[in-house]
Amino acid sequence: MPETTSARTEIATSIDGITDTARNPKDRRPRHRVVLPPLTLPESGDGYLAERQVCAVLQVSRSTLWRWVRDGRLPRVRVGRMTRWRVRDVRGLL
Repeated sequence: MPETTSARTEIATSIDGITDTARNPKDRRPRHRVVLPPLTLPESGDGYLAERQVCAVLQVSRSTLWRWVRDGRLPRVRVGRMTRWRVRDVRGLL
């Protein structure tokens, strides 16, 4: 009997160690953001850009882009249910 108790104790101790390690936030790997290379604007001023394209060109986050829209710094164009930005307006911010 004593041998099975010690084996159970070792297993329980090792399992507790695993769960403690998994729950410790310091042991987690940091999350890395994907940084896209800057996107170049088309030569002609006519055209529209999607949200991701505008963020890539201006190298800003989505929240910054929408704050600029809310503040009137960068006007948007609604095309049906989609939101787009004019190339000339984006170029005006650069």
